[in-house]
Amino acid sequence: MSDVRPYPALLSVRDFLLLGGITLLCLFVGAVSIRMLGSAYGIDDLPVFMNELTPESAKASKSFLRSTAGLNNLLTFLLPAIVFVLFRFRKQFLLFFRLNRFPNLLNAVFGVSAVLVAMPVIQWLYKFNSSIPLPDFLQQSETQVEVMLKGILDAQSTPELLLVLLVVAVIPALGEELFFRGILQRYIERMTLNPHIAVWSIGALFSAIHMQFAGFLPRMLLGVLLGYLVIWTRSLWIPIIAHFANNALQVIVVYQLGDQIAEFDLESGASLPWYVTLLSAVAVGTMCWMLYIVNAPRRAEAEIDPFLLELHSEEKSHV
Repeated sequence: MSDVRPYPALLSVRDFLLLGGITLLCLFVGAVSIRMLGSAYGIDDLPVFMNELTPESAKASKSFLRSTAGLNNLLTFLLPAIVFVLFRFRKQFLLFFRLNRFPNLLNAVFGVSAVLVAMPVIQWLYKFNSSIPLPDFLQQSETQVEVMLKGILDAQSTPELLLVLLVVAVIPALGEELFFRGILQRYIERMTLNPHIAVWSIGALFSAIHMQFAGFLPRMLLGVLLGYLVIWTRSLWIPIIAHFANNALQVIVVYQLGDQIAEFDLESGASLPWYVTLLSAVAVGTMCWMLYIVNAPRRAEAEIDPFLLELHSEEKSHV
């Protein structure tokens, strides 16, 4: 155990620069690709197109919006995370991401349930967050993003529904969890030796990067919950599955609403009685406590990070 503890951080300054460089390169490729997509769809001026979006025009352009959303998430989070870890750690890819073991079924059930039953709490936070005044330019941005999301989610057939699930649930669940919880949270946890600092700081960054400030607090809460799922279970599969379930539920709800999509508020929904929110909070707390207890042996093992143990072993073999 003492041989591993001198390794509190995994990233050097060089590694941070490498991760940042790969991400910037992918963002550049994404910007060029989106520009080419816009030309293919006959959209010559993307800023004008985005500013003039309405629910009707978003529907007409939903193929472009879905392609853009999928490509953006793929090149902003998923590809940089995969390329960086493959380049930096090669054969330890799965071990680094804590994907080397199949998820425990009980953990998966509790993890997904905790995220889903948190919906009333998230809704209450959204209403509170929405009551905070925003500058006009941010309010305009919020409205534009909401119109875009409704256009993306408006599926009229089963094949369309599957495509939306891929773009809105599968790719973000993989990309955002690998990038935020798999890389950034892991590094901050090792650098600070404080998992709570890692979870809350990455939860805030996770929310801020979405650039939807009317929903900053509820999205941050979701990010924090996903972060603790990694801390408690030491498996990235659990937050990936829970993240997918959260996004997929929204997609399916919107699909079931059909023509009511224009009146549907993606995050706030109908007002709920205070006791439903309270019960939601109690249920989430209970499930989190059960996850904490069930995974006590795994947390004890986490004193020796298996990735660091193998990495240190390889370093000693080269001396």
